[in-house]
Amino acid sequence: MAELHISSVLRKVFAVTLDPSAGDPSASPPVLYLQSLHQELQSENQGQPAGQLFQKDNLERVLMSRLMEGAGVSYPQPPLQYLLGCYARALEEFRASSTLKDKAALEGLQQALQFGRELIVSYAGLLLTIEMFPQPAEAQQRGPLQLLDSLTQRESSGSVVAMPAGFLEELAIRFEGEGLEQILEPVARELARRLVGLSPLGGFQGPMQILQQLTGIKPLARTFTKLPAWLPRIQNGRSVQRESLLGPFFGLSVVPDMNYTPQPNVREQCFSNLQSRRPSDIQSALLSLRMLMGQVYDSLFSSVMNLLRGQETREDMLAWLAGAVESNMERGKMQINPLICASHGFFINLSAVLIRMCDPFVEPLAGKAWSKIDVRYVADNVRLDFMGETSLNADEEEKRAWLERVRSGAESGSSGGQRPSYHFICETFFLTAKGLHLGLMRTIDEHSELAKEQSRVQEYVRDMEAVLPRLAGTPQASVAEHQLQLAKSRVAALREELLCYQTVLTDEALLRGAMGYYRLVAAWLLRLASPAAAAGGPPEMPLPNPCPMHFRALPEYFVEDIADLLLHVGRAAPNVVDSTRMEELISFLVVGIGSPHALKNPYLRGKLVEVLTMWMPMEGVDGRAARMPLAASLMSLFEGHPLVQQHMVRSLLQLYVDIEHVDRSNAFFAKFTIRYQIGEILKYLWGVPAHRAVWKQVAQESGGRGLYLQFCNFLVNDSIYLLDESMKMLPEVGAIEKQMADPAAWGALSDAERTERERTLAQHGGQLRSLLALAAVSLRTMQFSTEEITAPWLLPEMVHRVAGMLNYFLKYLSGPERKNLKVKEPQKYNWRPKDFLTYIAQVYLHLNRADSDGVFARAIAADQRSYREEMFPATANVMRSFQLLPEDEISELEGISLRIAAASAEAVEEDELLGEIPDEFKDLLTDDLMHDPVTLPTSGSVLDRSTIARHLLSYDHDPFSRKPLRIEDCIPNLDLKARIDKWREQQKAARMNLSA
Repeated sequence: MAELHISSVLRKVFAVTLDPSAGDPSASPPVLYLQSLHQELQSENQGQPAGQLFQKDNLERVLMSRLMEGAGVSYPQPPLQYLLGCYARALEEFRASSTLKDKAALEGLQQALQFGRELIVSYAGLLLTIEMFPQPAEAQQRGPLQLLDSLTQRESSGSVVAMPAGFLEELAIRFEGEGLEQILEPVARELARRLVGLSPLGGFQGPMQILQQLTGIKPLARTFTKLPAWLPRIQNGRSVQRESLLGPFFGLSVVPDMNYTPQPNVREQCFSNLQSRRPSDIQSALLSLRMLMGQVYDSLFSSVMNLLRGQETREDMLAWLAGAVESNMERGKMQINPLICASHGFFINLSAVLIRMCDPFVEPLAGKAWSKIDVRYVADNVRLDFMGETSLNADEEEKRAWLERVRSGAESGSSGGQRPSYHFICETFFLTAKGLHLGLMRTIDEHSELAKEQSRVQEYVRDMEAVLPRLAGTPQASVAEHQLQLAKSRVAALREELLCYQTVLTDEALLRGAMGYYRLVAAWLLRLASPAAAAGGPPEMPLPNPCPMHFRALPEYFVEDIADLLLHVGRAAPNVVDSTRMEELISFLVVGIGSPHALKNPYLRGKLVEVLTMWMPMEGVDGRAARMPLAASLMSLFEGHPLVQQHMVRSLLQLYVDIEHVDRSNAFFAKFTIRYQIGEILKYLWGVPAHRAVWKQVAQESGGRGLYLQFCNFLVNDSIYLLDESMKMLPEVGAIEKQMADPAAWGALSDAERTERERTLAQHGGQLRSLLALAAVSLRTMQFSTEEITAPWLLPEMVHRVAGMLNYFLKYLSGPERKNLKVKEPQKYNWRPKDFLTYIAQVYLHLNRADSDGVFARAIAADQRSYREEMFPATANVMRSFQLLPEDEISELEGISLRIAAASAEAVEEDELLGEIPDEFKDLLTDDLMHDPVTLPTSGSVLDRSTIARHLLSYDHDPFSRKPLRIEDCIPNLDLKARIDKWREQQKAARMNLSA
C-alpha cells in the first residue's frame, strides 16, 4: 500500500503516467504518458506490475524521460515551467503528507519528495546552463529570463508557473560556483533594464520586489555583487546610473532628470494646468507621489541592507555606494553637466538610503558612534576623497603634513605606517556626509535656483504686461506679445517642475532623518573641536586656539550642509524642527559663529547667523512683528541654555567685526546682509535680561576698548555708508517720480529717454529698499543699546566719529534738505524718516546723559562740516509737530544745544590761548594738537593715540608703512608729550599775562 501511495503522489507531482490511456496534455497540469520509459520498465521487470510504480529509485529516470519526451510542439509547458510546477506540487504534497499516520509510509514519501525536489532543482539549473534537453525555441531564447517570468507571475496560469517558495534558495545553493553567475546575470540585467526610463507612475514595484527577493538569498547576493555589471568600469556618475546593476533602481524618481523624461511623465500627469487646479488637488497629488517615493526608499533600503548584512557582500555594497558618490564629484560644482553625472532623483534616493543606514547610531545622547567614528578616515581611506575639498581652516601644506602624520601612525600614537581599520559605523558616517552633500543638499540648492529663475521670469512677465499697452499699433507689439507668451509658458513649466522637486524636498520623513543625521554631525564636530565636549560636558568658549588640526582639515561642507539643511527645513517643513531635539545644533551654531580660529570663512559663520535669524521671533523695521518663533522649545534654548546665554551675544559681535576683513569679490555688499541679520538677532536678545547682562559685560571689557569698540566703529561705518547712499538716491527717485506724474513733462521725453528713466527708477528703487532696511537696523541697534551702554561711544577714538555721523544725518532729516528726500510711496522703499529721526535723536539723548565730562558736547561742537547752531531747535520743532518723542525728551534735546554752545565757546577760547601750533606738535593725519603722542614702530611716524586707535578700529596696519600694527605696539612718546604739555602751559600763561 505504501509503495502504491508513493507512486500515486509522485505521478501527481511530476504529472506523468505509465498508462497509455491516462495521458492528457490538456489537463492542468498537463499529464504526459512516458512511452519509452514504460517500455523500458516492462522489459526490465518482465511485465511485473511492481516494476511500473514510480518510486525514489527510478525517479531520476522518470524526470529525464519526461524532459526528453515533453518537448513536442503541442505540449503547452516549456521544460523549466514544468519543473517549477513539479517543485510547487512537491512542496504541497510534502505539507499534505503530515496527515499520514503510518510512520514508515510518511518517512518513505517525504524522502521521495525531498529527493524529487533536489532532482528538480538540479535539472532546472542544468537546463539553464547547458543544452542538455530539447525545449521550444522561445524558451531556449529566453533562457534564465524564464525565472524572471515566473517571479513576475503572481499566480500560475497558462505556460508560466509562479515562482514556488524555496526554489530560488535551493537553486542558488546548488549552483553557487557552478554556473549561478550564468543564470543570474541575464535576470539582473533585465530587471535593471525594465526600470530605465520608468517613472514612479509606472509599474516599478515588481522589479523592486524581485530585487529585494534576490538580494535576500545569500548565495544569490554573493553572486550578484560579483557580476561584471555590478559596478562596471566607472567613466562618470551617469554611467553608474545607466550601466551598473543598481543604477536604474536608484534612478527611479519624481524629480526631473535633465537628460530625459521618464514615462509616464510625472509633470504632465500630476501638475499640468496648475492655473485651473484646486489647491487640494495639487496637495493630493503631492501626497500620492510622496507615498510612491516612500515605497521606493523602502525597497532600495531593504535591498542595500540585504547586501550589507552579509559579510561576503558588505565590502562590495560599500564599494558600490562609494563609487556612486565619488564618480559624481561633478555635482559639487556651481554648474553641473547633467550628461556626466547622475540625476538629482538618483541622489535623493541614495541620500534616503544613507540616512536610514545611520539610524542605529544616529542618536548623539546614546553615544554609540563616538568610539567608532575615526576622524583619520578623512585623510586616509580607500573609498572617498575628502582632502581635495576646501577646509574649515587649513591650507594645502597643513593638510599634507596632517595626511603624512596619519599615514605614519603619528596621529594615533602607533607606528609602522599601517592604514587604520575603520568600523562600519565610521564608513557609513562619512559616506553619508559626502553622499548628502552631493545629493540632498545639492538638490535643495538646485530647487532654490529654479525658484529664483521663476521669480525672475515672473517679474519679466509683469514688466512686459506693463509695456505692451504702450506698444499697441507698433511693429514691436507682435514681437513683444510672442516673448510674453514664451515667458508665461516658462513660468508655468517652472511651477510644475518645482512641485516635482517639492514632492521629495518637503517630505517630512526624509527631512526628519536628515535632521537627525546632521544633529549627530554637529555633536561630533563639537567633540572634535572642544576637549570639554569630548569628555561629555558642554563645549568651552573660546575654543582652544589653535583649534585641533583634525578639525580644521575637515571640508567646509561639513558645516555648510548643516546650515543649509536647517534653513531649508525651517522654510519648507517647520514641523520637523518642532519635533527635533535641537540642543546640539544650537550649541554648534553659537560656538561656530564665535570661533574664527575654527571656522576661518566669515561667510560660513554668516550662514549660521542666517539660521538663527530664521528661528528668532523678529520685529520688522516698522515695529510690526515680522516672524513668529517656530517652537517654544527653541525659545527656551535661546533664552535659558547656559552656553547660549553666556556666548551668543559675544559670538555675534565677533562676527560683526570679522566680516569686515574679507577679501572676496562681493564682500563689501555681502557683509551688510550678514550684519543686518546679526542686528535683528541682537534686537531680540537685548530684550532678554540674561543676554543683556552679558552684552553689558562685553562692553566693559578692556575699558570699553576691546571687541565692543570695534563693533561700535563698524556700526558707525555702516550707518554712514548706507544713509549717505540713501540720501543721494532719494532725490533722484523723487525727481523721476515727479516727472512721471507730470503728463506734459513725461510726454516731452523720447521713448528711449522714458525707458532710461524707468530703468533708473527700478534700479534705484531696489537699491533703496535694501540700503534703507540695512540702515534702519544699524541705527536701531545704536539707539536701543546706547540706552544702557555709553562708555565706549565716549572714548576719544570714537566720540568724534559718532558725533560727526549723527550731525551729518540730523542736518538732512531736520533741516531744509529734508524737502529733497520726499518720494511718492516711502514705505515701498523702506523709507521711514520719522523712525530714522527718532533713532538719531534718542542716541543724542542717551550719550548726552552719560557725558559727565562734556566730551560728547565738545565733539559735536568741533564738527565744522555738519554742525549748525539751529540744528537742535529745528529738530525739536519737527519732533513736536509729529509727536515723535515725549515733551520732556524734546526739551532735553533742546538743552543739548546749550551744552554745545558752552563747549564751542570753550574751544574758541582754547584756540585763542594757544595760538599758532608748531608743526612738530600737530597730528600728521588730523592736523590737530596732539595730547597723547605715540610713535608707530613700523614707520617711525608720530600720531595722537586717539587718531591711531581710531584708524586701527577699521584697519590693521600702519597708515604710512602699511605694515601690520596693533595699538599695544605703539610706543608712548613721553618726551614729546612733556614738551607739548609745557608749551601749552607757556602759551596759556603768556596769553593771560597779555590780557592782564
